[in-house]
Amino acid sequence: GDFSSEEYLAQLADPSEANKAFRQKVLSAFRNPHNMSADAFKGEHLKIPLMPGDGVDHNGSPLQWFQFPKLQYERLRLWAEGAFENDFADAALDQVTDLDQLPVEQRPHALTEAALEPCSGGAFHPGVELSYYLRLPQLYARNTDPNAEVFRIARGNRNSLVQDVGRVLDFNSATQGAQPPIGPQMAGDLTRWMGLPWQPDAFSCQRVAMQTDFPVPVWWPALLPVDVLPEEHYNQMMRTDLSAEQRVRFFENRVWWARGVPGVGYHANASYWDGIRNMISVWQKMGFVVERPGPTDPDHPEAIPARVFVEVGRGAMEQRFDWTAGDGESP
Repeated sequence: GDFSSEEYLAQLADPSEANKAFRQKVLSAFRNPHNMSADAFKGEHLKIPLMPGDGVDHNGSPLQWFQFPKLQYERLRLWAEGAFENDFADAALDQVTDLDQLPVEQRPHALTEAALEPCSGGAFHPGVELSYYLRLPQLYARNTDPNAEVFRIARGNRNSLVQDVGRVLDFNSATQGAQPPIGPQMAGDLTRWMGLPWQPDAFSCQRVAMQTDFPVPVWWPALLPVDVLPEEHYNQMMRTDLSAEQRVRFFENRVWWARGVPGVGYHANASYWDGIRNMISVWQKMGFVVERPGPTDPDHPEAIPARVFVEVGRGAMEQRFDWTAGDGESP
């Protein structure tokens, strides 16, 4: 559906029985986390979201594709049943624009929600913010203290931040023992399982090449750019001396955000591992995606929205020598 359409959003917010078939159709488009059958990796493949899951390396696994948390899916199911209140046009809620406008007792939850909303969470391969250990009860204070607040991380008291886990690290050694790595946590423990250095993950977690050309699964949509509208195309799109067809063509022509990272030039190796290594040194040259206004001239193409997201601030990916535009284009 078109989430920029007020009419479509209003239909999503309609809990009536007459609208139930529409809501059920929307629900059927989402991947069902309860489907753990032997052929789930095929039956659930093209459902929302088209993202690889924890088990992407295990052919035939039902976890090959990203699954919503069961609680989130249950809320979606209840929505499809019509068990919700339509507050889409709630004028009182729309007026809340500042934390201080909320009742004091609601502010802690609002701050927590604001911090978590931008996070991707899964899939944990190994993840963006944190990894799979968030699923394990040993990580939380309530695992040993029934009176602890829910989801509070257990706090460790080791004598050193350095932890010797032995010569073999497997699930048992990670979760068992007097002071297991996945247990009470100290400073740095939560993030030590993530990729180091962290910059290469932005290259390795781009689009995923599959046997078929379309659709193409990705890892971290919204947080990590994949295909972007470059600033050069945006500038051409805004020109009023071009035809509507030409302007739309520039708007629709996306490019790969990580282009040139594996290498530039005719003889560049341009391998996966080149991209992993090079991302460390070119990270500060990568473009940022920002919101820009669309064209407003009287003859602007209707296919171009009023707001577009544009890649800006991108530098040259040349690493063989200190290249400037004055050197001209050379392979």
